[in-house]
Amino acid sequence: MPAPIVHFEIQVSDTERAKKFYKAVFDWKVEKWEGTDFYGVWTGRSKYPNGSVVGMDGGLGVKAGDNPASGSALNAFLCTVETDDLDKTLHKLEAAGGSVVKPKYAFPHVGWMATCADPDGNQFALIQNDTEAK
Repeated sequence: MPAPIVHFEIQVSDTERAKKFYKAVFDWKVEKWEGTDFYGVWTGRSKYPNGSVVGMDGGLGVKAGDNPASGSALNAFLCTVETDDLDKTLHKLEAAGGSVVKPKYAFPHVGWMATCADPDGNQFALIQNDTEAK
């Protein structure tokens, strides 16, 4: 049986800023775990056209060191967040202090994607499903 990914953790230097950013851009629920410096993140669920329900929850952890230099190679798993309107989400992302690392592009027969970063430089991808994308 394959081993599914069941949790993610985003390393941040400022948990309050990260909470505000992820709430503003994705409307994620972020709550502190009592007695820890860890925050749980609840992202919601989505349904694929084949009926499969997808979605994963995770957390915010305090970063142990400095951010990597700008332009450094990604050394992590890249998580992808689904959106109904990529352009609108990119606008919200930049307004909330995030940045676009790789601008919107077509992933043929899947959808429109972009790679972004939160204010701490954590990269993630966005996808707007569209099987007609070319």
